[in-house]
Amino acid sequence: MNELKTKTEKTTDGAPKRNPWRRLPKGGKIAVIVVGILAVLAVLAALYVNGKLDLLRYDDGSVSEMGEIGEDEDQDLDGTGLTHTESEMTMPEGSPFSDDNVLNILLIGTDERTEAVNDADAFTHLNQLDGTEDTTEFSDDARSDSMILVSLDIKDHVIRLVSIERGTGVPILLDGYEGQYDWITHTFRYGGAKLTMKTIEDCFNVQVDHYVRVNFNSFVQIVDAVGGVDLDITEMEAKALNWEVPSNSMLIVNHVDPGPNHFDGYTALQYARLRKIDNDWKRVERQRTVIKAVLDQVQNASVMELDNLLNTILPLIQTNFTKSEIAALLVQLPGFLGCDVQQMSMPLQGTYGIRTGMDDRLMYDPDWVVNIKALQDFLYDDKTAEEVIAATPETAAAEAAGELVIATRESADVTNPVEEYNSKYLHRIDMTYALDASDFGSDEYRVFVADTDNLRGNELRGALIDKLYSAGVRVVAVPDGAAAGVLLDNYLQTGNTGSLDSYLSVLPADRRDSARTLWEHVRTRYPGVFHAAGLGADARSATVGKALTVLANASYNTPETEIAEAVQAMRSGTTSNAVYWFKTAMAKYPRQMERFFGSSYAAVSRLYYAMQGTLNVADDSELPTYDAKQLLKTYKKDGILIFTDEASALMTEGSMASELQAQLDKQKYGEDEDPQRVCAIGAVYGTWSNAGSFTPDDTETAWDADSLTEALGSDALRGKDMLLALDGEGVLYAAIDNSATRRVVVKEYVPVTICAARSRDGSVIPRQGREVLFKTTRMDFVDLYRSLVALGRNDGLVQVLDLIEENNTAYAVREPDEGTPLLTYLEQRAQPLTQSEALLLLRPVVYGVEAMHRMGLLHRGISPETVFITKTGSAKLSGYATLGLRTADSELKSQMFDGYAAPEQYAVAEFDGKYTDIYGLGALFYRVLTGKTPVPANLRRMNDTLPPAHTVDKEIPGFVSAAIARAMRLAPGERMQSASDLLAAITAPEKDEGGFRLTQRQIKFLALGAAGLVLVAAVSIWAIVSASGGGEASSSSSSSSSSGTSVSSGSSEVEVFTVPSFVGKKYTDLASNQAYTKYVSFLTEHEFSNDYKAGEVMRQSHPQGTQVAVGTVITLTVSDGPETAVMPEVLGRPQADVEADLKALKIKYALYPLVNDGSYVAGTVARSDTDKGTVVEIGKTTVTLYIAGEAPKQPDSSSSSQTAPPAGDSEVTPPPVSPDTTAPSGDAGAGGETGGGGTPEG
Repeated sequence: MNELKTKTEKTTDGAPKRNPWRRLPKGGKIAVIVVGILAVLAVLAALYVNGKLDLLRYDDGSVSEMGEIGEDEDQDLDGTGLTHTESEMTMPEGSPFSDDNVLNILLIGTDERTEAVNDADAFTHLNQLDGTEDTTEFSDDARSDSMILVSLDIKDHVIRLVSIERGTGVPILLDGYEGQYDWITHTFRYGGAKLTMKTIEDCFNVQVDHYVRVNFNSFVQIVDAVGGVDLDITEMEAKALNWEVPSNSMLIVNHVDPGPNHFDGYTALQYARLRKIDNDWKRVERQRTVIKAVLDQVQNASVMELDNLLNTILPLIQTNFTKSEIAALLVQLPGFLGCDVQQMSMPLQGTYGIRTGMDDRLMYDPDWVVNIKALQDFLYDDKTAEEVIAATPETAAAEAAGELVIATRESADVTNPVEEYNSKYLHRIDMTYALDASDFGSDEYRVFVADTDNLRGNELRGALIDKLYSAGVRVVAVPDGAAAGVLLDNYLQTGNTGSLDSYLSVLPADRRDSARTLWEHVRTRYPGVFHAAGLGADARSATVGKALTVLANASYNTPETEIAEAVQAMRSGTTSNAVYWFKTAMAKYPRQMERFFGSSYAAVSRLYYAMQGTLNVADDSELPTYDAKQLLKTYKKDGILIFTDEASALMTEGSMASELQAQLDKQKYGEDEDPQRVCAIGAVYGTWSNAGSFTPDDTETAWDADSLTEALGSDALRGKDMLLALDGEGVLYAAIDNSATRRVVVKEYVPVTICAARSRDGSVIPRQGREVLFKTTRMDFVDLYRSLVALGRNDGLVQVLDLIEENNTAYAVREPDEGTPLLTYLEQRAQPLTQSEALLLLRPVVYGVEAMHRMGLLHRGISPETVFITKTGSAKLSGYATLGLRTADSELKSQMFDGYAAPEQYAVAEFDGKYTDIYGLGALFYRVLTGKTPVPANLRRMNDTLPPAHTVDKEIPGFVSAAIARAMRLAPGERMQSASDLLAAITAPEKDEGGFRLTQRQIKFLALGAAGLVLVAAVSIWAIVSASGGGEASSSSSSSSSSGTSVSSGSSEVEVFTVPSFVGKKYTDLASNQAYTKYVSFLTEHEFSNDYKAGEVMRQSHPQGTQVAVGTVITLTVSDGPETAVMPEVLGRPQADVEADLKALKIKYALYPLVNDGSYVAGTVARSDTDKGTVVEIGKTTVTLYIAGEAPKQPDSSSSSQTAPPAGDSEVTPPPVSPDTTAPSGDAGAGGETGGGGTPEG
């Protein structure tokens, strides 16, 4: 067997060589393996970290060019109560303080102004907030909306968050801006993150090591990445997020409640942006709260969750951290999980004044010395925010005085009796936003008693009237006397301005203007809806006399013989005579007076007994409460709003409010009825500062202004109410149509007389016993607006865009009523319109009504209150409503326009038709031409006293007056039957205006007689010719039948009509020519034309020579003449804006440069050959505009030998321009050309 040999290596000296690995002991081998594994892991970790860090967006924070801030940006800072500083700002000296154990990172939240976060209704943009490149990209033109200094104490593992108020004034640290100041938030726009960091270092004297930037969309994704955040919100914050109070947030998807909530990123963003419910200081607190909530979520994350977080968050961040710096920071990260987070705001309260900086912008002016010390103590000396504030004299003093406390209802300390009263009896009413149930607790109120005894009280009155309408209030009581109430009621019901003037005369002079504005607003918005009543004694007997005149004229009853003389004196005599005869008649003939005044007798007897001193009151001081109690008896179902003084509104023993509540408590209620309540409305008038403090105008009030202010707290808000208007049929809201990015109005069907309430899901609930009526009237509403949607766009009508049926109701979406109400325009105009002006203005409305009629629709509400004049000068008709709303005494709350409503609208049993709108159009022309409101139709039926239009204004042609009279005849069958007929009759006169005229009935009989004679003659001739074999006659007849107006007769009846050419002829001549109208009917359509004069026929539906059956309807297209537009203001406006307006109006234009000597702003319109207000023919007239070029620099004689232009203007003479030289640019036929061969330059 062979011997196996092994080979042994030897060293140089021949000794065997040993293996080092084998020489290692077992423990050493294990150590080497562990080290190797750790090395591999280190390499993998480095690769992992490097890969993660590659996700970041690195930027050193500098910008390539300086940004700009608009002059109108951030001009809303409130400096009330702060000392204004005009001296130069004193800045700290020395280098920024730093500590090796503290790392300061500036967290910058930027507003990219993207559509996804700035649209008022962000629902359609929620799907964009997904972290994609488009929605998280950083803009160079962004603005720093929030700045938080995140300070990491590496030694003690404490995170400190310092919010810097964005309105803090700082110097602009750029060359050329020495001595200029602006908001610190604007420094980011001027010079990027680098300039903002430098500004904070120089002003607050602390080192800022790095910055981290996120934008709004990044914020959303970061919060979503950690799974959302848990936030505990207050009642006001919940209301603001739900849009139940004024809010600067956008709509959120789900309703939120006060208390703990789990928010996704989008909702958390809206929470962090809230400031309108309190102030900017509270907003930065919310931002820090969200950041802390995010940190709380991160500390509980697993390794896999942290990896996913990094993958999501890192791409959303921009920073100037290097990779090595971040790696070093990550090593420290575990020590900060679950650490203490402290918060503070800069500058401290009480340590700043106010100053004016760039663009006259107000900004806070801090005491830098005090704030620097406070900040350094907080960041570096381990002092809490509370300790820092206590050590700062100014802030500690302000806090001790209560100036820093922004009280809320939750935080109000109810301890003393006054505060207990406020808490128990007063409910908060935000007078600047729509009311909801939470504003009044759970009670259903019947009476509202409001303290409005203040110079600014009319502002509160208007807000309450608008908002309590939806609570069923229909009666408004004023503390100005019973007779004054009669005068105000007459104005609100009829619009009689004389009654309003008489009412205002009883008020103090300094309150009349605001009162006029208030009541004109109420009358315009709610015509005939509200009743007014006066409380208390009347100061002057003349007021009583005027009220008696109003009541007597309002009665339609015939006075009996015994009181006829007294009634005549009340109607037309002096006020003193009216009072005398009234007292005499009431004393002798009370029954006759009661029968004459009818339903108004209660008001009449109240005036009489007050004059006699026989009312059941001790003295005049008890009269207001007495009158208020009578209102509960007079208006048994309507809600009542009483305006009074603070003592009467106070729910204390003997006050008006408590007396009314006692009377309501005495009433008997059914099992299903809730007891009716009185709501006391307190008002503290004063001023809110931007910091949240409130200074009352008067501290000596029965309300105890200080405690009431604290109880109301931040609920006393300012803002804009989104509720636009109400009527008896529905509620109108402002809205945003996101699909088209335009403002719209949504009208919800909520008839107040037959609706009870809403269910929790928002469905409308009809009143018991009114279910069938609710359903049928809702169907009417749906049918009307569905047809209006189908009608589409019409130049004379406000367009209805959509109809939505949900929540047991319907929502009609339409264009807003933009422009000036025709009624307002007419009242402001010094004289009536001329015939041509009226036709130019109202022609689109007439065509719109005709278009509605072709769809089988009726308007029933044509009046100056439903016609609006748009910005372009054209008129549009709005105010659509169903039959029930525009019929008197219907189950719905009627909305009638007296003077314009037709007679048949005053009776439910009568039918309406197109003639109803003809009456309204005739009345509308009557008003604009005469300046007088027509006599209401219901009064005309009893005694027609409507004077013809030409007798009111001699300038009105007789044929126009006759046309209006025909349109406004009381019998529907006697009116014109189409809107186009009315327009034609007003446009052109009939022949022989002053000569002998036949009535339509006479013309009809004469025509029938003439036709009979012609027929007898024709039969006789035919018999004679036939007897002699008259073949020629037959041939002649055949030849004659082919002529343009001949009638072919197979027997004694006319069967066919040969259509002639109507083109080029005046429609009024055709419509009055029985040679045509005897056989065919005309239907007209209208178009603008440059080829045919107004009134001429452009086209006909049946060509010339066509034989049609008798009775055929032939459609004629009638020219309205050239289309016109009113030239807008162009001088001094930017070229781009002017071009956009002209294109929208379809006005052709040409542009030429104008040498600018510095008198004009470059790029604006300096001259125009067409003045503002000029009527321009579309497609025919070209407007020439001169655009100012750049202003010249200082002349340099060495570089130019050109002669300088003379002082003033020197314009380039344009070449000859004809209407055809300006080619359309593609926008509705309008366009512009540039003279001089290019874009206008100086």
